[in-house]
Amino acid sequence: MKIKYYLPLLVLFVGLMSFFLLAKELLLTNGFSPEVLLYGNILLFLVTLLSLFLLIKGMHAKTSTGFLQSVYGSLMGKLFICGIGAFIYFKTTSAINKPAIFVLLGLYIVYTYLEIRSINQLTRDLKNAKATGSH
Repeated sequence: MKIKYYLPLLVLFVGLMSFFLLAKELLLTNGFSPEVLLYGNILLFLVTLLSLFLLIKGMHAKTSTGFLQSVYGSLMGKLFICGIGAFIYFKTTSAINKPAIFVLLGLYIVYTYLEIRSINQLTRDLKNAKATGSH
């Protein structure tokens, strides 16, 4: 597996973690919980990484059933893990930080965009490899 499919996710993750750690005071003064953003970003990164891994594995499946299983598994896994993370947060805190939750919802969209972009890149690479006969 090539690192180039995972690199955009890693760059976003490291950049966001750096920002959340270095701009702690700025976040607090604007009503954002840095801890919620940090833990949420970690969860989103890990779940997107797992999802991308399953999708890449599915792209190499021999049958369409194998591909569909990886797509549905990726989608359902991402949905359930994020849902469980949100449920745990809502049940364990007395003061829900809504601004941080909305930022994390936006980050979910950004991570998903990068995941889809990586899959599109893999599709193009596989198509090119097939056309040149090097696959």
